[in-house]
Amino acid sequence: EDVERAIVALQRAVELVSPDDPNASVVLFNLGRALGARYGRLGRVADLEQAIAVLQQAVEFAPPNHSIR
Repeated sequence: EDVERAIVALQRAVELVSPDDPNASVVLFNLGRALGARYGRLGRVADLEQAIAVLQQAVEFAPPNHSIR
């Protein structure tokens, strides 16, 4: 399924991107959204918890004036 493939690819991207990279927050944001979508479809609480944690990281890594904040 597309969401599953997206999650795998985004998890790999998170492993490869440096926290100092300006795109780190965007990669994390996209992973969080994909995990949230899977939660919405399957109802797995673990997906929701992981989505929340990843989205919190995205905000932490985002520059002060980034739209994610």
